[in-house]
Amino acid sequence: IDDLVRSIDIMPTILEILGIKPLKNFQGINLMPVISRGNTKKLDLTSYGETFLPKLRLGEEELRSYRTKNWKYIRYTKDNKIVKEELFYLENDPKELQNLSKRGKGKSKEFSLLLDELIEHNTKISTQRNTHFKMDEETIRKLKSLGYIK
Repeated sequence: IDDLVRSIDIMPTILEILGIKPLKNFQGINLMPVISRGNTKKLDLTSYGETFLPKLRLGEEELRSYRTKNWKYIRYTKDNKIVKEELFYLENDPKELQNLSKRGKGKSKEFSLLLDELIEHNTKISTQRNTHFKMDEETIRKLKSLGYIK
């Protein structure tokens, strides 16, 4: 597949292959229509990435990224303030050697806003989901023995 695909697209694709219908509000898309021979459908997907490992382990910045097929925008934040931005045009710079964030201020701003919208959307979805469920006594006992609950 020449288009951008995401790891969240793997599960819906596998479920389609197995003939299992995904749950409602499942993230990702089924890639089988694109994988099938002769289908020239363009996906035009965007991708979100994040890592908090540098912050958690070293007290450094959080990294979040927004990616299209040809562009990658990376934002470094510390204490909720942007400390660095990177912008790469991947078609001409697949190794991400030329940071265009200073020259492409308008494009950086555009991707920063899109990243903010995506984060807000994902936060809204995750807080709307009902994640409460009743645990049986055996599960409660095991979690207590592991120190997860008191």
